Amino acid sequence: MEGDEHPVLTVVNLDPAYMQSGWVELDMEALGMTYDERFEVFDLLTDEAFL
Repeated sequence: MEGDEHPVLTVVNLDPAYMQSGWVELDMEALGMTYDERFEVFDLLTDEAFL
């Protein structure tokens, strides 16, 4: 990625009755990162940040 670009990852639960959980696998090379590089994600629903 170039400059100040920040990718947006969207994960959606389409089940209106139950909360779901799972894992997401990212192609780090496509994001311009290495697999051992740390990064921060921000949950817009809970207002929490995670490393």
